[in-house]
Amino acid sequence: MNDAYLTGIAVVAGSIIGAFSSFGTTWLSQHAQERSRRHAQIREGRERLYEESVEEASRLFADSLTHDLPNDASKFVHIYALIGKLRLVGSAKVVARAEDVMHRISESYQSPPVADFQIIAKDWEKRISISFAISVRLAGRICIFRLIARCTV
Repeated sequence: MNDAYLTGIAVVAGSIIGAFSSFGTTWLSQHAQERSRRHAQIREGRERLYEESVEEASRLFADSLTHDLPNDASKFVHIYALIGKLRLVGSAKVVARAEDVMHRISESYQSPPVADFQIIAKDWEKRISISFAISVRLAGRICIFRLIARCTV
């Protein structure tokens, strides 16, 4: 073969290899960025769900301190829906904790209501410490998700 042909083939082969490597690098970079974005969205969704769960549980718990068990079960619909969503995205431990919170709230509704903060100290401390401990755990988990999201984005 002629040296000119060999040089031409080498140039064309080098260009093709360069184009494929550029394409591959770009694709891998885009793929990694997209994957990172998807994971950040999933984390943000979990964070919002945990936040909403804590808020709803706190609202129901505060209501349970001053009211008897409601005749209307609609108060519990939202928290049951949140627990259902937690089953889709949360770990078994998180779901178990959320169900435990729901049971404790329903137990609190069955206790006699408290009128104007005239409360037996032990009962009050027990109720608040349980609710506070669970809320702190969930809030801590939210903070961890926020820190992870900031570090990986």
